[in-house]
Amino acid sequence: MTTHDSRLATYYRHHLDETLNTLQYASRAKNIQNRPVVQLDAQVSQQVSQQLQASFAQQLRLLQVSYR
Repeated sequence: MTTHDSRLATYYRHHLDETLNTLQYASRAKNIQNRPVVQLDAQVSQQVSQQLQASFAQQLRLLQVSYR
């Protein structure tokens, strides 16, 4: 094997490693799942929470009345 052949073999080995790394990265990237999150300020968040709690309490009262 000549010096030229040795350098060429090293180049192709490096190229093969890079190709393999790229394919592995692409495989990992394909499996990423993003979940969008709505960001609310604290005041709006508190209002929504209070509305949900009030609705839940009302539904609970209706259930209790219907079972009597």
